[in-house]
Amino acid sequence: MLSIKEQIKHLLKTAIDYYEKDEYEAAEVLTRQAYNIFNENFNTEDDLLAKNYIAKAQNFILKKDIKQALDLFQQAYKLNSGFKLGFLGYLFCLFELKKYKDAWELYEDRLNLFDSLISFQRIFKDAKKWDGKKELKEKTVLIDCEQGLGDQINFIRYTKVLKERHKCKIKLLCAKPLKELFEKLEISEVIHCKEEINSDSTINFDYYVPQMSLPYLLKEFDPITFSDPYINYTSKFNFPEKEFKIGIMWQGSDKNLHNEERLVKPEFFEILISEKIKLFNLHNELECPLPEVKDLTNYIDNFLDLAKIINGLDLVITIDTAVLHLAGAMGKETWAILPFQHGWRWGLSEEINWYKSVKIFRQPKPNDWNTVFLKIRDELHKCHLKSSKK
Repeated sequence: MLSIKEQIKHLLKTAIDYYEKDEYEAAEVLTRQAYNIFNENFNTEDDLLAKNYIAKAQNFILKKDIKQALDLFQQAYKLNSGFKLGFLGYLFCLFELKKYKDAWELYEDRLNLFDSLISFQRIFKDAKKWDGKKELKEKTVLIDCEQGLGDQINFIRYTKVLKERHKCKIKLLCAKPLKELFEKLEISEVIHCKEEINSDSTINFDYYVPQMSLPYLLKEFDPITFSDPYINYTSKFNFPEKEFKIGIMWQGSDKNLHNEERLVKPEFFEILISEKIKLFNLHNELECPLPEVKDLTNYIDNFLDLAKIINGLDLVITIDTAVLHLAGAMGKETWAILPFQHGWRWGLSEEINWYKSVKIFRQPKPNDWNTVFLKIRDELHKCHLKSSKK
């Protein structure tokens, strides 16, 4: 295994090789990776103090003492704003305390912290980034749908607000699996796929906006304002099964840094199976090891296919994945199964502000999935199976 110094040296050498080939995005990502490794392992006194504050703050979160945690994260961020754990913890506390304006203002710092966003912004180096103030009437605005698939679905709702409020034309830059789904929204004149864009690409527009900056720029800080369904796709998959139909997801992309903490073993779903309930696997590539669960992998090529299937279900039960955001955006009744602490978006309570049709089932303590699934089973039998008898 390479030492810390050897890792840094290797990354910088590879970055130089990319730079000499004019592959600047790759060079920048590797350079920042080297910097991050250095920053994590070679610390000043302020860095060590910041890390100490972050560790203490996380203990306060476990105790659900968010105000104490916020104070410590804030102090850590002042000492070193480059620690992602401190930044995300600070953001988490602001959202949990409903300090939405402060939270969205802080979240703008992600543009200087997240490697993928820093490198991708090279494409817009000569473009104008909209500041929330300039006149947009009849102008063309390119929305960069940033980060993961779930993020892109979650924040696409604000594009319609921007278009209607400012009478502008919209172009979208989104992940390829979402292109057909977003075309159905009819909010964009043109949709470009991120996978097909590089620094040599030409897209004509007047201004561009990172998608997750829209709540801040539009001054729409509380997500509950736009929590009604906003993806209205009516095509429905015709299930021959007569039982109560539940679509399930137990695993997300392994590219997500928090994938390990959010995934569950599919065997946990076994206690939900009965003669009145039929479970369907919504993963497009991953087969379910439970023989009672029906795989739909042959019917899923993109998110439009998933939307069609979700329309035919009675309920979706899923971990925090893009399917959770899709089902919530469609207004489908959805039960989200979340770890004790999982991301700034979901907080610590079972209150949900993003989607009116989503209910949270959260671990009462870290790693306790048993309690979560027992509660789901009881809720399922109490609410849904009784009503289905009528």
